Amino acid sequence: MYVTRSERTKKFRDNVEQVWKAKYKHFFESNLDKDWNVDNLSMNHNIKFDIVKEHLDLPWNWYDFSERYHTMDLTLQDVIEHIDLDWHWGGRLDGLTSVLNVTIEEVIGNMDLPWVWNDLTFITSIEDIMKYPDLP
Repeated sequence: MYVTRSERTKKFRDNVEQVWKAKYKHFFESNLDKDWNVDNLSMNHNIKFDIVKEHLDLPWNWYDFSERYHTMDLTLQDVIEHIDLDWHWGGRLDGLTSVLNVTIEEVIGNMDLPWVWNDLTFITSIEDIMKYPDLP
């Protein structure tokens, strides 16, 4: 079976990323006794949400996490399951509203969340806006 270079490269990169994530998580968890600057850790792209979930007792900077969701492996379901956390929802195209990879249907299905509607207009297609004209 022929595998393209692109497929081999993707597989290699995915593997390297998985190994790195596991090593970084091990390093972090092996050094929890250190005097970490948690604000800086909150901006560290190696800190993924699986690490954060296991250490919610640390004073994480949720504003920074909200802005770098795409490097955290964060999903809408993660946010819903941890809605009590102090997420930054947006206001200047810099929070969860404008950066979570959500569909308009997911937004409609979660109207109880504090979406920033102005930010949503930047990630929503004109077709969605026309399809749901009654939304704020």
